[in-house]
Amino acid sequence: MITTVPSDDAIEALTDALAAVTVGDRALAAGRAGEAAQAGSDLGRLMAAALTTPAGTTGVYDAPGAFRAFIGAGGNRALYRATSSALAATYRRWEPNDLLEIGPGDGHALLSALRAAAPTVPSSITLAEPSQALYEECRDRLSDQGFAVDAGAGPQSIQTVLRAHPNRRWDLAESTFALHALPPQQRTSVLRQLSERTRRIILAEFDVRLPHPETREHLRQLAVRYERGLAEYDDERDLVGAGFLVPVLLGQLEPDAVRSTWEQSADDWAVQVTAAGFYDVSVQPLADYWWSAAFVLTAAGRR
Repeated sequence: MITTVPSDDAIEALTDALAAVTVGDRALAAGRAGEAAQAGSDLGRLMAAALTTPAGTTGVYDAPGAFRAFIGAGGNRALYRATSSALAATYRRWEPNDLLEIGPGDGHALLSALRAAAPTVPSSITLAEPSQALYEECRDRLSDQGFAVDAGAGPQSIQTVLRAHPNRRWDLAESTFALHALPPQQRTSVLRQLSERTRRIILAEFDVRLPHPETREHLRQLAVRYERGLAEYDDERDLVGAGFLVPVLLGQLEPDAVRSTWEQSADDWAVQVTAAGFYDVSVQPLADYWWSAAFVLTAAGRR
């Protein structure tokens, strides 16, 4: 496996590859990614392999094992420790009885937070997790530890949960690095409903501030940051790269791919949450990270 630090030539080749991706030229992109791989880029090697398959045929969460490996190693260890600590402090401070957990994945951050906050934990937890594999793993892990999961829920998105339970109210809604997966208009709609149906909300997200998306510098920053993130993984590198990081990266750029993330700055998150009807919005730093600094946002709803 190539583990050397990529040269400037490798980064330039990766940037060329990403530029080709944006116009749908997968053959050129694969060729330039291959050149980056020869110059020492693991990201180029995995991109070249991914670009030999049709665009949009593989979803980011089609391989839950890759996502689990991603969050369980590399810089995510420190990130999730900080996140779980922030959630636990929230439980102790607000003492919610009913928790709506949006996009918990396998429950990595949630379970650690509940353990740390015990015995001040919610009496009912509703999981809004669309991946069946991740939902079942999270549900089982929580149940095995004695935490009460809403028996009427199942693997479903937050939109489905809100539609299926129009009269349901929660003391606390929380999302850790999940709401950026909703397109902006859908996210605004979800936040507006949450502001009317929850007492409080806590979000952990990334403060993403990149150059304008149509510039070469934007593509270069993507190459540099994703290469840096991939390098944090050892034995899991190919699994994480091929099964998660590369699909996320290409999904942001390919014309025909299914996009999986719409990130923004912390300032824009605060504006969006306020516009949705929340108040007393507070934003605090959470952790440094290879992609972008993470922050935690808390706010009060109108319930």
